[in-house]
Formats: sequence, C-alpha cells, structure tokens
Amino acid sequence: MATETWTVRRLLEWTKDFLRNKGVESPLLEAQILLAHALGCKKIDLYVRHEEEPPEDRRAAFREMIKKRAEGMPVAYLVGHREFYSLEFAVSPAVLIPRPETETLVMEALRRIKAAGYDSARAFLDMLGEDYAFRPEGDCLLLDMRMPDTSGARLFDTLAARGLTGRMPVIFLTGHGDVPMAVDSLKRGAFDFFEKPFNDNTLMDRVQEALQASLDAGDQALVQTRLASLSSREREVMDLILDGKMNKVIADMMGISMRTVEVHRSHILAKMHVRTAVELARLLK
Repeated sequence: MATETWTVRRLLEWTKDFLRNKGVESPLLEAQILLAHALGCKKIDLYVRHEEEPPEDRRAAFREMIKKRAEGMPVAYLVGHREFYSLEFAVSPAVLIPRPETETLVMEALRRIKAAGYDSARAFLDMLGEDYAFRPEGDCLLLDMRMPDTSGARLFDTLAARGLTGRMPVIFLTGHGDVPMAVDSLKRGAFDFFEKPFNDNTLMDRVQEALQASLDAGDQALVQTRLASLSSREREVMDLILDGKMNKVIADMMGISMRTVEVHRSHILAKMHVRTAVELARLLK
C-alpha cells in the first residue's frame, strides 16, 4: 500500500474531522490557525500551499499541538497570541484569554462614553504629558494588571505620585493570580478591581460611578483653587460669614469698618463664584 502524502490540504481535512469528533466548535478554523503557526506563515497563505507537503519536523510540531488541543488546551495558549479589538496580545497559561464578549463590552463602552485605548503604559503617559487637561465629562482608567511594558500596579503608582488618581479613578482588571496585588492597590487609592471573567454590566455601572467620582473630585479641586485665591484677611471674614455673623459684628470682632467688611464680602463672593452667603455655605459644606 502506498504511503499517504500529507499535503497541507490533507492535513487540514484530517485535523478538521479529528477536532470535530473531539467536540471543537470551529475545527477547520482551529486547524488552519495551528498549521499556519507550525509552518510559520499566515493563515491565508495556506490557500496557495494546499498541494505542498510540509517537512516532517513541521508536521511533528503540528501533531503535538493537535494532541494538546484535543486534551483541552486553548488555541491561543498553543500559538502564544490572540487578537483582541484589532490588537495582537501575547498570551500564555499564566494569563486569561481575551473573550469575544469582552470586545463587545469595549465597543459598548466606546458607544456610551468617549473612550480611547493605548498600546502601552508609555503611550498612555505620553498622551498625559506634564499638564493633562481633565475632560469635562470625567475621566476613568481601565487598567490591566499585566501589560507589555510594565505592570498595571507600577503605572498606578506613577499616576498616584503625580496626584492624578483622584480625578482619574483607576479600575483594575485582573486575573486570579493578581488579586492580592489588586487589593493592595485598592487600599492605596484605586477605585475598584474586577477579577476576570467579570460581569460586563456591573463593570459599566462602576465606570459610570467612577466618572461621577471624577467630576466630584474636579468640583472639589475647583473649590480649593478658588479658596487659594482668597487673601488671609478674606479667609478670616469668610469664616465669620459662614458662622452666621452680621457685617457689624464682624467689623467689631476684627476691629475694621463695616465698609471694609462689605468690600471683603464682595471680593469673597466674586472669587468663589457665588452670589450669596447661602450659596457659599452650600458650596463649602
């Protein structure tokens, strides 16, 4: 009996049937991905190499991957990478594989809020620059613990050192093995963390809450900026106003004229961007 010639076409046909019998949902697609990886070519290149007979060492590597796939190892772990949202991510058994439904979450987030993605921590820091202008709709950073050029925890520490995490709440996305690190970051000021796999709707709810926290922090920062514009004398007058004292009482307590108190009051209201003492008290409560 003649020995069968194991061309690319025959390898794909046999592997497709084998994987289908093992319960694989997309047997032909996975066979193509694994064979292209074994041959060191793109999947599309297989279509013009159907009649080529790969050398024995490449077929052996392919057989070993098929064996592991049949035993349940995901294709992404076998080839060492996975495309997610048009980006190529390195993966291994040490990390979780990006899921199609998570890509749906990203698209939904982009639809509902103004969002941007960055290939690396360095690209993100370059975007921030030295004087980042916070967005009027709020800021929130979704940060994976494991990234190509640094850890999420290290990037978080960099942002915290620059005083940015108050107005840019950080939500960590983490695999099981990174939970202790994420909890530690939470204690140091991170907004929240989610262990993969996570509920998409719950994450989106927390993003909305983080955006509101960002706006609240921005409002507070604005108030502090306005307070810093007051002179020490104006701060004294303001404290007495907030204590409910009338102009005449303030004048007597500070040993100044009522006219001077009125001038100070006018400057205080203008600098704090309010019209009345009631609004001032509400702003500073």
